[in-house]
Amino acid sequence: MNWLLGLGTGILIFFIIALLITAFFIWIGAKLAGIRNASFGKAIIAALVSVIVLTLMVPLLSLTPLGGGLLGLLLGILISVYIIKAVFDTSWGKAILAWILYVVAVVIAIVIMGISGFFLFSNLF
Repeated sequence: MNWLLGLGTGILIFFIIALLITAFFIWIGAKLAGIRNASFGKAIIAALVSVIVLTLMVPLLSLTPLGGGLLGLLLGILISVYIIKAVFDTSWGKAILAWILYVVAVVIAIVIMGISGFFLFSNLF
């Protein structure tokens, strides 16, 4: 039974770390988009609300027979941008720019981690 508690604790720690990393990238996107009063606290709120809303929405949209995946993607982007707009109290344009910069920052981080992981593991073999 202790392994189950450990598993739950591990999942919770992973969720918190993932939330903080996501919030960091949203915060960077908001700062680069020129959103005034863009704080890390607001970025955490935006990340948390996005995760909750999108987690509830995706299963419902996957049941849609016509274009559920594409519709879910587009609606997910729109909802994410709206959450950034609402939490940071900014315009649609700056919210869209912040979301785009957030995505770019995440892609750059993934590429950097992939390259560094490639060199790390290539030295092992």
